[in-house]
Amino acid sequence: MIIEQSVFRDPIVCEYSDSMAPGYPDFHFHTHYELFFLLSGSLSFYAEHSCYQLQPGDLVILTNQELHKAQNLTDCPYCRLVIHLAPAYLASLSTPLTSLLECFQRRKPGTHNVLSLSPSQQEDYIRLFHCIRQNYGASSYGSDLSVTASLQQLLLMVNRLFREQQPPAADAPSSHSSQIISYISAHLMEDFTLDDIAGYMALDKHYLCHLFKKETGSTIFQYIQAKRLCLAQLALSRGASVTEACEEAGFNDYSNFIRTFRKILGCTPGEYQKQVLKQKR
Repeated sequence: MIIEQSVFRDPIVCEYSDSMAPGYPDFHFHTHYELFFLLSGSLSFYAEHSCYQLQPGDLVILTNQELHKAQNLTDCPYCRLVIHLAPAYLASLSTPLTSLLECFQRRKPGTHNVLSLSPSQQEDYIRLFHCIRQNYGASSYGSDLSVTASLQQLLLMVNRLFREQQPPAADAPSSHSSQIISYISAHLMEDFTLDDIAGYMALDKHYLCHLFKKETGSTIFQYIQAKRLCLAQLALSRGASVTEACEEAGFNDYSNFIRTFRKILGCTPGEYQKQVLKQKR
């Protein structure tokens, strides 16, 4: 199981990737907001309870609260441009009249995640992405202002499209996996079991696990664990105590919470909180 294993140290992280498989093959989340632009290939992209069928030119918008994963639908590599952005940094680039956070914050998790860019908009997006990537961290004259100006232009375009475009239809991951995810979300604070989910679905639990794995590429256990760790990290980043984060995330065993957090994320909840709060200062 792969989950975001560290707090991003930089306010901007730009990545160009060309591979058969995603960098994070399981359901996961990040400390930053994310813009995922598909250059080539065909994907199923899961965001919370929704599943979008992506084609080249599609842009996915994600907050740090949305569990997500990409699933390659072909036998060929797919190319994508990914930008991770610190929410506080985006707020600093906004003005009282123009919020660059709108496309992230003015929607419910798992809804209105995808925008379709026209050929000319794709050219503009790619040009601005490469300008940000090439200038970020450089020490040449004007490089810092080039990053700021390019990022503001890119996000202005994205937010205008967000305002203009109707939310695209998102397919349920399937009637089965969609119901399973909905059940998990509704009962995350409870001590439910696989038998409880199987009873709700009126299916054999082994068949249920097979269906979920086949449709999403991940196991039910991996999804539950990722969802709970996501909630725990959000609680810790808000300043909640470790005990409060354990309870808010639905971990009924404190020792198991500490052990799972350290195993998956490579640090204790307390150490993680110190990293996050230090970054916010």
